[in-house]
Amino acid sequence: MARHREAAAADGAAACMMDILEELARIGAEEAGTELPGTERMAAGTKAQARMMAAGPETQARTAAAEADSGGSGERPGKAEARRGDAKEQPGMAGVPAGVTRLLYDEAWLDAQRHLEARLAGLGLETRWDRTGSLYGRLPGRDGGRTILTGSHVDTVRRGGRYDGAYGIAAGIAALDALNRLYGPPRRTLEVVSLCEEEGSRFPLSYWGSGNLTGRYGPADAGRYRDADGATLEEAMHGAGFGGESLPDPRRHDLDAFVELHIEQGVVLERTGDDVGIVEAIVGQRRYAMTLAGEANHAGT
Repeated sequence: MARHREAAAADGAAACMMDILEELARIGAEEAGTELPGTERMAAGTKAQARMMAAGPETQARTAAAEADSGGSGERPGKAEARRGDAKEQPGMAGVPAGVTRLLYDEAWLDAQRHLEARLAGLGLETRWDRTGSLYGRLPGRDGGRTILTGSHVDTVRRGGRYDGAYGIAAGIAALDALNRLYGPPRRTLEVVSLCEEEGSRFPLSYWGSGNLTGRYGPADAGRYRDADGATLEEAMHGAGFGGESLPDPRRHDLDAFVELHIEQGVVLERTGDDVGIVEAIVGQRRYAMTLAGEANHAGT
């Protein structure tokens, strides 16, 4: 009986997650596009090769074995055909929506957050917004203590993939709902968050959501950054109904752990045939603003 209930809960969670993903994919969806230019396809292939060269001999050996089993495709037997079918549904391919665009505080972004708020409330979770527009769903714990948080970001790059960010939010919502239905109120407080921003696709900064959560950013930073139309982050935030002191401070001091489920940002799991992995290292980024002093002239001078 217990196994049957757990299996039913898992099926329900999967259905819930896919429903949310499909709903989010429609909010900010772009019109049909065309195939990537050949140069961009070549660049993507070159990057994949570079990642494999950096992966180390053990991963390369597993990949070679997988390619031998699949006739050189690098995929598990029977999976290559499915992958070819999946490729027809990728953003930017001919006759297919060219991705999803939800930029921080724009109309599509706000629609997505409001939709998620309604979904969280419909599942019986406590909802709240912080001052920056990050949205939380809460399942209170019986024993109190520090909070375990999961989730991801709701914003996208321009014409981004439908699962980037959205997957972590949808999976978190589905997990909390399934656990609550199966076991009742948890001992520890569990929360899921739809972070307001991660991508840096509208303003020249990244991680506005988690940066405020951790104290990296604060209210003074909102007036320092402008988008391509000249609007400051502060103006956009207030225009969307956020930034006021009546909303809770985004800084959190009560967290014990944060878990983010995310699409794979490489090809390691795809090539090894594993379904899930734990990231142990990720590329770091550092950006510079440079001023080059000199005069325009011919390259040969």
